[in-house]
Amino acid sequence: TEDAPTPPVTSEELLARALVEDEVPGLPAADARDRAAAPVHRLRDMIRAVREHREDGAEQVLWHAWDASGLAGGWRRAALGDAGDVDGARARMAAARLDALLELFAAAERLTERRPGAGALDLVEQIRAQAVVEDTLAPAAAARGRIDVLTPAQLAGEHRDTVVLARLQEGAWPDLRLRSTLFGAADLSLLAGPRAADPAPGPEALRALQREQVLADELRLAVSALARARTRVLLTAIEGEQEEPSALFDVLEDAAGEPWIDPEVLRRDPGPAPDARRLVAALRRRLHEEDPVRSRDAALALEALGRAGAPGTDPGRWYHQQPSSTAPLHGPDDPITLSPSALERAVDCPQSWLMERAGGTRAGGPAQLLGTAIHHLAQIHPRGEVDLLDELHTLLRGMPGTDTWSGRRRVRHAEDAARLLTEHLRVAGEPLAVEAPFEVALDRVRLRGSIDRIEGDATGLRVVDLKTGRTAKSAAKAEEDLQLAAYQAAVREGALAEQLGEDAPERLNGAQLVYVGTGGKKAAVRTQTALPRAEHPEWFDELVRDVARDVSGEHVTARRNAHCDHCAVRASCPLQPEGEQL
Repeated sequence: TEDAPTPPVTSEELLARALVEDEVPGLPAADARDRAAAPVHRLRDMIRAVREHREDGAEQVLWHAWDASGLAGGWRRAALGDAGDVDGARARMAAARLDALLELFAAAERLTERRPGAGALDLVEQIRAQAVVEDTLAPAAAARGRIDVLTPAQLAGEHRDTVVLARLQEGAWPDLRLRSTLFGAADLSLLAGPRAADPAPGPEALRALQREQVLADELRLAVSALARARTRVLLTAIEGEQEEPSALFDVLEDAAGEPWIDPEVLRRDPGPAPDARRLVAALRRRLHEEDPVRSRDAALALEALGRAGAPGTDPGRWYHQQPSSTAPLHGPDDPITLSPSALERAVDCPQSWLMERAGGTRAGGPAQLLGTAIHHLAQIHPRGEVDLLDELHTLLRGMPGTDTWSGRRRVRHAEDAARLLTEHLRVAGEPLAVEAPFEVALDRVRLRGSIDRIEGDATGLRVVDLKTGRTAKSAAKAEEDLQLAAYQAAVREGALAEQLGEDAPERLNGAQLVYVGTGGKKAAVRTQTALPRAEHPEWFDELVRDVARDVSGEHVTARRNAHCDHCAVRASCPLQPEGEQL
């Protein structure tokens, strides 16, 4: 039989063999002064040195590899300037190479200090995982058209036209975690140095001094970073369910009154952080602006994003702009589904309701999360038969953001609310239903939601809406509260007859707003008269019909109201100075 043909060997495999095998056919000897083979022999020597010392620490392995390369003398002479280096190109290249080598040795030294015994593989993993470049010693020309991602320490002594202090989040910047060396040299300076107190501070006082020192260091870093900007500073932070801006962000935001700060720039809310699609959409809209400079800049930005692979930047794939539609939002007989809170928003401002329904809302913050916790406690313990404060602490154990200063303040507010809620539930009427879902049709509007509590006593049924806010409505405003009226209408129309009985509409005796977050000695209670006994019994039904007309026609109206300053879609409102057309 004939032998099977030998499979071809790739150039990568040949190179790998040349680097690691003892005998390599065709490879010139190391002393043959073959310029093509010299780099191969250099790498072979470095790999051999790493293998021989692989059990040593990362710094030692790196040093043996560098020593085996034999490059030190040549790079040193080139960096100092060879006679034939007319324009200094060799010197700059050698300086950059030596700088990179020093960065690598510095990284190995830091790794060894933090993790004694760390090996070469640990160093490789650390370098691969780096997101911010190491400090550099070699001179470098300022690069145009790029963004440098640096730490405040790396930017020391330099200036930029624009500096962005990104993600000033609670717990991240300032980072108040206590840090020290293995032997506590920083702590020792507080106990025995020039700043040492007499008598020596105890453990709690020492931690306070340590935290004070860490805070001072973090603030110095922030001031240093701010001072790097020539003309413009941008601060960014995220406010959401699990994150919130830090106290440093609040302090800088409060500087709006300073004469050297442009208040319009500082106070402008940029809205949600743009993803690639929203950014492309905004740039495409800007193409149609009358200002030719802004339109040209948008086109250039779209071109750059297209080269980077951002979707939606190819004009050949754009749909032609459709004309504005004048068709009604709903047909004359189509039902309109609203929650009680959406009904309230539609009354205040139909345009805001429409845009928020289409997604123009902000994520709930930590305060809303704590409010949800209070409602959950009221649901599982409707009679207040247990201490809700203990139950609250159990819920808070897994909740993020409660160990910061602002988080602890919110927790204290929630604790006060839990105490007032416990006291109120123990003297309240019998809970006949909690978190009771309902759906009821009023003319064309279909109301859908859930009622916090429905209580019963000798006087009849009472709808209860729990509130955790710090401010209670006036008695007059409570009589006009639309959410309470919606809950009453659900009971009046028999939507909860299965839970409350067929006679529930006749037993309806009004509604209450119960505020447990006002910080008073007891819960603040506001009452709403039962709809059938109101001065004008049909007021709510007439209002619902008006809302159905307002939100189903060819146009929706923008109305000024008490929530305009905090509206999530303010930037798209024609009544506001910053409003733009959709």
